Amino acid sequence: MTSLTLSAAPLLVVLPLAAGALTFLVRRWSWAEGAIAAVACALVASLLAAPTAATVHLGVITLSLDAPFVVLGRTLQIDASNRLALAGLFSGAVFLFALSSALPRQGDFFYPLALGMLGTLAAGLVVRPLLFAALAIEVAAALGALLIQANRLGARSTQGAARYLVSGTLAMPTFFLAFWLADRAPTLEGEAATLPVVLLVLGSGLLFGAIPLYSWLHAAAQESPPMVVAAIGAIALGFSQAWLLRLWSVLDWLRASALAQEVLLVGAQAIWVGVALIAWAQRSWSRVLACVLFLEVANALWSVATSGATPLAATVFGIAARSLMLSALGLGLSYLRPVRRADGTIGYACSSLLLVLTSVMALAGLPGTVGFVERWLLVRAIESSVEPIGLMALAGVSLFAGALRNALPLLRCAENAEQAQHDAHIMRLAVAAALVLLIGLGLWPSLLSLGAAAP
Repeated sequence: MTSLTLSAAPLLVVLPLAAGALTFLVRRWSWAEGAIAAVACALVASLLAAPTAATVHLGVITLSLDAPFVVLGRTLQIDASNRLALAGLFSGAVFLFALSSALPRQGDFFYPLALGMLGTLAAGLVVRPLLFAALAIEVAAALGALLIQANRLGARSTQGAARYLVSGTLAMPTFFLAFWLADRAPTLEGEAATLPVVLLVLGSGLLFGAIPLYSWLHAAAQESPPMVVAAIGAIALGFSQAWLLRLWSVLDWLRASALAQEVLLVGAQAIWVGVALIAWAQRSWSRVLACVLFLEVANALWSVATSGATPLAATVFGIAARSLMLSALGLGLSYLRPVRRADGTIGYACSSLLLVLTSVMALAGLPGTVGFVERWLLVRAIESSVEPIGLMALAGVSLFAGALRNALPLLRCAENAEQAQHDAHIMRLAVAAALVLLIGLGLWPSLLSLGAAAP
C-alpha cells in the first residue's frame, strides 16, 4: 500500500483551532472542554518532541516534520530553530488546560479563544518569511483582548483588554520596519544593523509586555478570572521567548550585534532589580502576579541572550515549566476569591493558600520546586559572574515576601468562614495534582522530558 506523505506544520495550527471549535460545542461541561484542549495540545507536543527522526508514521500516512507546506504563497515549516520551542509551548499548554478543567466555567469562550491564540502564535513561529509572523502576532493580540473581555465583567476588564491590544498592535510595525530595512540593505554589519536591531528589540519589549510595564494586567486582573490572566501570561510569554529565540537563531546580524545582547542582559538585570525593590511591598494579588510575570520576562531575556551557553533543552524546559507554574497560581487564586468574600471554609482556604504560596515559591525559584530547576539551568550559563545570580535570588525572595504579605490576611479571614463548597472534593484533587507537579518535577525534572529537549 502506498504511503501518503504530508507536512506536519499545518497540524500546529489546525489541531488547536479544531479543538477550540469542539470545546465551544461542549461548553456546558467544563471538564470536557479542558480534556479536549489538553489532549489536542498533548498530541501536538508529542509530535514535536519525537526523537530526531524527521518522519512520524501513522498507518498509511507519514507526517514529515521538516517538510514545507505552502498556503497562499507563504510557507509553513518546522525546523531546528522552532521545533523544540514549540514542543515546550504546547507541553505547557497541556498543564494550563488540564488544571483549568477543574474550575467552574471561565465563560463560553475561554477555551476557544485560548486555543485560537495558541494556534495563531504557533503559525507565527513556523511561517516564512518572518515578516508575516507580525500578522499572526496582531491576530493573537486581538484574541487575547477578547479573552480578557469575554465575560463582560466591567470597565476595568475593558480597559485591560484595550491596553493589551494596543501593546500588541504597537509591536507589529516595529517588526515590519525592521524586516523591510533588513531586506533592502545589501549587508547588515556594524552601524548598518543598528536601526533594525533597535526596532527588533523595541518590538520584542512590547511583545514581552515589559513595555509599557504590563499596564494591562492590573486592570484585567481586577475583574477577569485569574486563570484568564494566567493563560495569557503563559501562552504570550512562552511565544515571545520562542519568537525571540528564533530571531536569534536565524538572523546572523542580530546574533552578531553586541548592542542586542547588551540590551537583553541589561534589561534582565534591571527587571531583577525592580522586582527585588517593589515585589515585597505589593498589597494585591494582581500586582504580585505582575511581579511574577516581570521576573519571568527577565529570566526569558537572559536565557535568549546567553543562548550560546544555555542549552536549547534548558530553554524548552523553562517554557513548559513557566506555564505549569502560572497555571497552578491561577488555579490557586481562582479558589481564593470566594474566601476573600468570607464565604469559604477553613480547609478550602488552607489548601488554596498552600497552592498559591507553593506556586509563588516555584516562580521565585526556591529549592525543591520546578522553578528551582529552571533557575539552575540559567545559573549554569552565567558562569563565574555572581552579580546576576544575586539579583535573581533577591528578586525571588522579594516576590515570595510579597505573596506572604497578601496571604496572611486571607488566612485570618478564612478562620471565620462557615459555608461549605459543593465542589470542595474537586478543588482538593486539583490542588493536590498541582502540588505534586510543582514539587515532583522539581525533584525529578527528567519526568518533563520532551524527547530531545529533556534537560
